[in-house]
Amino acid sequence: MTLSWSLQSARVARLDRDELELKQPEWAWEVTPHHLAPYLATTSMAIAVTPDDRAASFEESRSKLQRVCDVQGKQAIPLGHIASCVRWTPTS
Repeated sequence: MTLSWSLQSARVARLDRDELELKQPEWAWEVTPHHLAPYLATTSMAIAVTPDDRAASFEESRSKLQRVCDVQGKQAIPLGHIASCVRWTPTS
């Protein structure tokens, strides 16, 4: 198994890798241009920029997704995700 960023993070890097189990399930969310801004608002970028820059970024992303949807002839496009889950089971 290729170690992901999850197993290299500071929280688990000090643990014995034989005691760690990594699962990375993939899933897709059908996202519409209308739902994209609320999704993006949950990211750290939304906190780190000014309200004007945030609104401009959301609108640019919404507009790009709308163009993709228009080209595909769809109302929503699958947005792929990979969740990283680490379980630690100490042997001692």
